[in-house]
Amino acid sequence: MKLPNVLNKFSKKQKMGGLVILVLVAVAVTLGVLFARGTFDKYLIKYGLKGYPERPALSLDRTFNLKTLSAHLSFPQSWGADYKENVVSIYTKETGATESSQSPAGVLMRPWLLAEKENSPLADIASLWREKIQISYPGVKITNEQPTQINGKEAYYFDIIYSESKSDLSGTKNTFKARQYIIRDGKYMYQILTTSLDPLWPLYKNTLLAIAESFKSP
Repeated sequence: MKLPNVLNKFSKKQKMGGLVILVLVAVAVTLGVLFARGTFDKYLIKYGLKGYPERPALSLDRTFNLKTLSAHLSFPQSWGADYKENVVSIYTKETGATESSQSPAGVLMRPWLLAEKENSPLADIASLWREKIQISYPGVKITNEQPTQINGKEAYYFDIIYSESKSDLSGTKNTFKARQYIIRDGKYMYQILTTSLDPLWPLYKNTLLAIAESFKSP
């Protein structure tokens, strides 16, 4: 889940109605090329292709503070956390990962300045987000979307299924599940992406969503 690689690939900024965003906002992570191939293989062998267990959420014992804006996320003691280029990455170390690029599941958080969109209804901003998802990832499936509240903050989320644009060496295109939140916080909006390889989603879903929904800011 090495977001800087994504930022290098999608570096062209686009402005839509005053909201400056990167193509990243479209759930724009080609995570197939960001995850260690060997990690996938171990998990697919370990759990097989059927009957993945759904796990309860792990306890969130640690906190990562985005000091520049006083926002934070809580996460399990056994997970790792990175911060680079204004992006927080939180990831499972269950497979032996020592950095986010080696992990099969995790959470990414980034703040965006709303500029003249600061007073726009969140539904309007969500509409821009939806368009960007569909443009950036042809064939992406948005399976659900809902307004919500996260610790008193107005929020919106999209449930998404998407695939790699290219096959790997074995001819396989990996498919991923993700839930992406956008959270309004004054003049900022926070993008929080939770994601994993599709077959592994039941293993990590509850913990990933608990991390995202632990978001707090003053």
